[in-house]
Amino acid sequence: MAYDGDYKPLWRNYGLLLARMGRYEEAISAFEHVGHRAETSNNVDYICMIEGDLEMAK
Repeated sequence: MAYDGDYKPLWRNYGLLLARMGRYEEAISAFEHVGHRAETSNNVDYICMIEGDLEMAK
């Protein structure tokens, strides 16, 4: 299966999937294809908070 590596929704959804799986560093790398490091860290922290992983969200 081929994909367009510049398609931002792909990276956003992939980052969400990785974060929900607890693969936070990989999620940040995926989110970096869409935005800046600070913004991507905020996305992962938010998912951690929703998932109840408050220690990781810090």
